[in-house]
Amino acid sequence: MKKTPAVLETIELLACDIESRPQDAPMPDALRPHLRGMERAAGSVTFAFAPEAADDVAAFAVAESICCAGIGWAVQRDPVTLTITASPAELDAIQQIFESA
Repeated sequence: MKKTPAVLETIELLACDIESRPQDAPMPDALRPHLRGMERAAGSVTFAFAPEAADDVAAFAVAESICCAGIGWAVQRDPVTLTITASPAELDAIQQIFESA
C-alpha cells in the first residue's frame, strides 16, 4: 500500500506503530480482490473473503494486532471473515482502506 496522505492520516488516526508491523505480512491491497462483502454493526465491521484468502487474512490480522494493538482483530476461517472492533472513527478509516481502489 502506498503511503499517500490519506493512508498516513489513517495510520495516525488508528495510532498504529507501522514500523512494528512484520514486513512480509499482507496489506489490504492483497486482500481487496478476495473481498466478498462487508457488514457494519455498532462497534465493529466484518469483512467476508473468498476461501482461498484464509491464510492471508489470518496473517494480516496477526500483523495488524501487533502494530494496532488498541483495535480488535478476529479471524474466522469457515467462512473466512475478519471482524474488527474499534471506535466509529477508526472503523470508518479501516472501511475506507478496504473499499479504496
